Amino acid sequence: MIKICFVLFCFGLMGAGGAAPLTISNVAKEIRLQGIKHEKIVLAQALHETGNFSCTKCSLEKNNLFGFRYKKKYLEFDNWKESVAYYARWQNRHYKGGDYYEFLEDVGYATDTTYNQKLKRFNL
Repeated sequence: MIKICFVLFCFGLMGAGGAAPLTISNVAKEIRLQGIKHEKIVLAQALHETGNFSCTKCSLEKNNLFGFRYKKKYLEFDNWKESVAYYARWQNRHYKGGDYYEFLEDVGYATDTTYNQKLKRFNL
């Protein structure tokens, strides 16, 4: 494979904004590095919200792995790692312990009433 590299950025090696490529293993690693609790559930959220990292016309266009919105618009991040960092801050601010699926339901994370069941279908 030929890689075209510029200072601090290599096409084919790094993702947008210099972040590592968007893969399940890289996202799982970043979730752990950020100290996010309930890693597998959070990874399932990222996969679900982005159609396994392959959706079009969704939050992924904004490097937003979790579908976070403000005033009905997706939050935009320079790269997907910033999205994971935002999730960590959001979780630290809102999650006080207990069943995580129940927490997601209680905070109204998703409008889909079957959201938690869909997350549980991911075999991670």
